[in-house]
Amino acid sequence: DFAHVFTEYGNCFTFNHGETLQAKRKVSVSGRGLSLLFNVNQ
Repeated sequence: DFAHVFTEYGNCFTFNHGETLQAKRKVSVSGRGLSLLFNVNQ
C-alpha cells in the first residue's frame, strides 16, 4: 500500500498514493525507539 519516492531528503513512502480515502496508520519499530502515527485528512 506504500508508494516509494526518492527525494533530496532520502527515501520517502506515501500510503494510499493517488487515493482520496482517509488513512490512519501506526508504524512501530520494536527496540529501535521509533514510533510514528499518521492521521491524514484530505
